[in-house]
Amino acid sequence: MIDNEFVRGKASQRLTATEVMHYEASACRMTTDGVHFRVHGTPKPFRKRMRVVGVRPYAYSTHAVWQRHIAELAAEHAPDELWEGAVGLTLVFFRPKPKSVAKDPARCRNPVSRAKATWPIARPDLTSLARVVEDALTGVVYRDDSQVVQNLLIKRYGPRFVVEVMAYQMEDANAQVPGAGDGAGLAEVTPETLSSVAAGDPGADREV
Repeated sequence: MIDNEFVRGKASQRLTATEVMHYEASACRMTTDGVHFRVHGTPKPFRKRMRVVGVRPYAYSTHAVWQRHIAELAAEHAPDELWEGAVGLTLVFFRPKPKSVAKDPARCRNPVSRAKATWPIARPDLTSLARVVEDALTGVVYRDDSQVVQNLLIKRYGPRFVVEVMAYQMEDANAQVPGAGDGAGLAEVTPETLSSVAAGDPGADREV
């Protein structure tokens, strides 16, 4: 289940009703082989850089340690056999609000400042963070990340850096996430709505 601690007390830390429906749909579609765990630590985005050794350039990644940590934790919850079919992912990235950002968005007159106080719009970008998780689950939960056909990505403020990872097998080809595309449910919801969206214990938390 998603911890209320991450969304308690401030509207800027709450998920919208549409995102809750996406998350609940993910939980409902999990089979007995569903994978759900939490990773503590500062997430690293997918990034490769070039380094010249002698006269030859070499590519190296800056996210390798973080990706390996996710893979090791995922292995503790991995299915007995790698998934071969379609896979869905729900990834929620929480991060503390920087001290340079206003605590109360309502007091911000500048639209940009108000947005920064409400949403974690600073780098790294959400897709780069998600790619590292997708690669970490490759060969551990599913055979190839090309099997991921549905991906819900959320980035929110929280009391600390933590990533909620939920992977599930897509069993119904015609299934659609409730609320998607209908424009409904955009109002803020209370933390109690998130009290139980997935069955089972996501496992022990580990720092990196």
